[in-house]
Amino acid sequence: MTACARLLPCELLESSGIPGIAHCVCVSLLPLLLATAKHCSILTENMAHEVLKQVAAGIAQEHDMSFLMTLYKCFTDATKVLGGRDALPAILAEDVLNATQNHLQVIAQRRKARAQPEEDDAEDIAYIEENEDFALDEMGKMVKFIFDPNHSLLIAISSVKDLGQRQNWEAA
Repeated sequence: MTACARLLPCELLESSGIPGIAHCVCVSLLPLLLATAKHCSILTENMAHEVLKQVAAGIAQEHDMSFLMTLYKCFTDATKVLGGRDALPAILAEDVLNATQNHLQVIAQRRKARAQPEEDDAEDIAYIEENEDFALDEMGKMVKFIFDPNHSLLIAISSVKDLGQRQNWEAA
């Protein structure tokens, strides 16, 4: 998160000893910082697009589901601050949509591979799937807001969620 590193002293947060806390805090603050810059009339269109571009790039590259959730939330909230879907350049919308489709494929493959877990692994898998579910929820919110509340990708998100084993264990 290059843009984040320029905005906050993230090195101080990293010294907290909790891995990834700086990134999560910095990303969570980006929409607030954008709103403040917008309110103070110092936010340029290029600055706004660069922040969104960096967050979209982070979404495309991230593999950690809990941080991916934070990135999706940041992207959606930042887009709201900047004026909604119309403020989002078409190329960024396409990039984040492609990244979302790729993440859905990866999560679906992982969930299918975990279809028959060992009983000892149930708790670990439940934790993993809970993080995936949170990321899937934020993906869905982003798709609804930026694209369309009836977008076909929402069906794919729901289908991937249904591949999870967690609800089977909770029912048992």
